Amino acid sequence: MTLSKSYKPTAFLRTHPYLKPLVAILSICIALLLFIWSLAHYQPVHVLYGPRAIYSLMLLSIVLALLGRFLLVRILKFETRDTKQVVDLLRLREEWRSLFLFDITAPLYLAAAVLISVPAAVLTALVTQAFLQAYTGFRGFVSWTEASYRLAGTALVALLSGSSYY
Repeated sequence: MTLSKSYKPTAFLRTHPYLKPLVAILSICIALLLFIWSLAHYQPVHVLYGPRAIYSLMLLSIVLALLGRFLLVRILKFETRDTKQVVDLLRLREEWRSLFLFDITAPLYLAAAVLISVPAAVLTALVTQAFLQAYTGFRGFVSWTEASYRLAGTALVALLSGSSYY
């Protein structure tokens, strides 16, 4: 398995090393703005499933995401147990980075938008991704810059998909 050229840094980023942290800080700012917006616009629903439905959806989303990520990390560690060289391990981590792009809880964000509201979906996406990226970052599979991209990107996807439903 070889590294895809899309995951290697481009020549532009190599000549301008300050752009990656700058985009990461911009992503964190977008995530914070979306978090503040979702808290300001969230209204509890008064229907059959009750005003505390966001808590159960958020808990379900966090548990499902962490369980999926735990199993993925466990499988990857099982695959590397025979790898003794650090170079091979680092190369494998680079190749596996695309596996962490899959978000198995994305349907729950849309469910939160449909059942509760769009701010609830954004809030669920932000909290779930914060837990998920923190776990993956502590395990050493993503850097803080990549985690901030995914946090803001997932929140924007939840906002746009939820808004397009209404």
